[in-house]
Amino acid sequence: SDVCSSDLGVYGSIADELASQYALGYSSKNLKRDGAYRRVIVQLVDQPGARTRTRAGYMSPRPERVAALQ
Repeated sequence: SDVCSSDLGVYGSIADELASQYALGYSSKNLKRDGAYRRVIVQLVDQPGARTRTRAGYMSPRPERVAALQ
C-alpha cells in the first residue's frame, strides 16, 4: 500500500519540512573584517502562515582568518 508522510509520524513531519526548504544568499555591505557580530533579520512578505527558521546573525571574519584563506 502507499504510505504518505503523515502516516510516518515524526519522520513524516521531517520529510515534509525538508521538502519545503529554501536557501538564501546574503552579501553584507559592511566590508570590515573585524570579527564583530553581524545581526541578520529575515522577514516574509505576503506569506500568511509561513514561518522562518534562521540564525540571528554571524561573526564577520577576522583579518588573520581572511589572510590565511588567500
